Amino acid sequence: MSGCGNPEQDFLGTWEGQRSLPNSDQMPEPVRNTLQKVSLSIQPGARFTLTEFGLGYTGRVVFEGQTAKLFPETLLERPIGKGRGNEQRAENPYVVRSLPGGKLELSDPTGAYPEPVSLNRVAQKD
Repeated sequence: MSGCGNPEQDFLGTWEGQRSLPNSDQMPEPVRNTLQKVSLSIQPGARFTLTEFGLGYTGRVVFEGQTAKLFPETLLERPIGKGRGNEQRAENPYVVRSLPGGKLELSDPTGAYPEPVSLNRVAQKD
């Protein structure tokens, strides 16, 4: 990672990884691929797009050194939060950590699968 100047630059770009799921070998391949794939894009202006389990989230990013917190604001292009029945998702951010070797680690501490997912950069943002 860059390590100099703005640490936010280390997070910008498009990242992908595979979530390990129990019994995934028993799922049809298209279902398994959809459920395991994790794609994260962090854009300038502290915005993100995340797809996991085939669901798309967008929202804001709060950078804290070598960690970033992702606060979802939409799910499938619909607002989430207070009074919408999905308050837990809006109130509990995803956590992204910068790892050595130019990787990120995404975790959802309060989610159904809290185990971290390693993400590799597939596209750089300038």
